[in-house]
Amino acid sequence: MSNLEAKISLQMNRHTYIKSVALECKEPTFPTLQLQMLKVKLDLIDNNWQKFEATHERMAESKAELLLDHDYFKKRVYDQCLLYYADAKAALLMQIEEKERTHPLSGSQLANLSIGGQTSARRHLPEITLPQFSGDFSAWRPFHDLFSSLVGRNAEISNVEKMHYLRTSLLGEAAQLISNLPVSEDAFASAWDLLVNWYENKRLLISAQVDRLFRTKTISQRSAKELNTLLNTTTEALNALESLGAPVQHWDHLLVHLIVQRLDPSTRKAWEVKLGSTTDPPLYKDIRTFLTGRARAMESMEFGTSSSSPAQKPAPSPLRQTSKTSAATAHVAISPPSGISETSGCALCSGSHYIVSCPRFRDMSAHLRRNIVIDKRLCFNCLGRHNAVTCQNLKRCRECGNKHHTMIHMDSQPPPRLSTMQDKVTPSTTATQTSAPASPSKSTSTSASE
Repeated sequence: MSNLEAKISLQMNRHTYIKSVALECKEPTFPTLQLQMLKVKLDLIDNNWQKFEATHERMAESKAELLLDHDYFKKRVYDQCLLYYADAKAALLMQIEEKERTHPLSGSQLANLSIGGQTSARRHLPEITLPQFSGDFSAWRPFHDLFSSLVGRNAEISNVEKMHYLRTSLLGEAAQLISNLPVSEDAFASAWDLLVNWYENKRLLISAQVDRLFRTKTISQRSAKELNTLLNTTTEALNALESLGAPVQHWDHLLVHLIVQRLDPSTRKAWEVKLGSTTDPPLYKDIRTFLTGRARAMESMEFGTSSSSPAQKPAPSPLRQTSKTSAATAHVAISPPSGISETSGCALCSGSHYIVSCPRFRDMSAHLRRNIVIDKRLCFNCLGRHNAVTCQNLKRCRECGNKHHTMIHMDSQPPPRLSTMQDKVTPSTTATQTSAPASPSKSTSTSASE
């Protein structure tokens, strides 16, 4: 039985090693291990497990009666070792995959993947536009990952072709870095190593992405496009920083403050209203969800406006530069739209006037006017008592040319305060307005639909 005891002792040693690796994978320092060390540990536990499993099967097939009373079988050492091995291998494979994703391959590693010599039976490079890189540190990682995937790791391309593709993909400073190297079989590995050694600077890569965050533009005109640009730029920079190991998960307060400073006044006000009376600082995911919802809503509104607008917008009026309040109130004579009688009564106060002439309606903000129109189910184009689809009025908003009334036009920013503009109209102003090109009946018909 001395031979059996020796086998069991060896089995326990293998079990102890596999267990120690499995426990090490749960330590906080495990992600800091180098890529080569992770691969060595993976090979060692694979070899130990193969030997452990083979020896266990031989002992189980021997059918020795004394084996059943041994602690090795009573404590089910094989089952325990199997669980430890599965946990350790899964953790090692995941960490190796993460390291390889963020750790660039050397030029010799990429060169060794290429075919040796020429061959006629191979596929051509996929018809995908190769990325270009001019030396911007913030663009290095995307260029590296895409070029490595399309060209560097493609085993069907020779090294001289890889060098050619690399030369044609570089611009400016990056192209000058390898300009002295020939397009030859041996030059690709050296050229790629030059680029990696120069641009794979973690400190500068992080600085470039942080600078990209702080250089995001302030929204000047609220629109879905500008909101999406702010969100996409922030997300791309954060993803790059996270792949570089930056602790972006702890930057919520900084990111929220930075993004709020980039918002236009209207969106910032809506954000503060959403927060309400809460005193807890919001998280980055909260403002991202808020802005995503706002962008989608604005996309829907912009799509609806553009789909209902005519193919060719009318020429802007000479009075376009005045505020929406001025445009809506500068006309003294206001006539109802075609087919609508003033005797039908005001939709707001039931007075004997058309709603455009209603003092209460005219004193409201454009936002409240729009809500009244929606609540009363009035026509957006002429404010009449019918559906906008059946409206025959061809006039459009004087502010943007779209198919809605000027009095419910919503600007991206509040208009300047011109409270005394209408009360103090000078003769020169009147003369200027009169001299503007317009049809003879414009003063009596435009305001009902503009």
